[in-house]
Amino acid sequence: PQAFRPYLRRTVVNLARMQFRRSAVERRYIQTQLSGPHVHEETVHHDDLQSALKALPYRQRAAIVLRFYLDLSDDDAADILGCAAGTIRSLISRGLAALRSTHKEELDG
Repeated sequence: PQAFRPYLRRTVVNLARMQFRRSAVERRYIQTQLSGPHVHEETVHHDDLQSALKALPYRQRAAIVLRFYLDLSDDDAADILGCAAGTIRSLISRGLAALRSTHKEELDG
C-alpha cells in the first residue's frame, strides 16, 4: 500500500512519455503529408519549444515537465526525481534560463 503512490506517479510519467513519443510520430507524419507553407505557426512554435526542451539535460527537462506540464508541486516533483525541493527549483531555474537563451539566439539569429 505504501508503494502505490510512487507506482502511480511513475506510471503517469511513463504514460506521458509514451504519449509525447506518439504525438511526435503523428506530427512527423502530418508534416510529410502537407505540401507547401500550410503548416500553422503555432505548430512550428510548439515544435521549437519541444526541440529546445529535448536539448536540456534530463534532470532539468524532467523538473520542468513535472512542475509545469503535470502541475506537480516542488515537493512532489522532488519525490519523483529523488532530490530536495530546493534542487527542483534550481533545476527549473537553470532549465528556464537555458530555454530563454536558446530562444533569444533564435530571435537574434
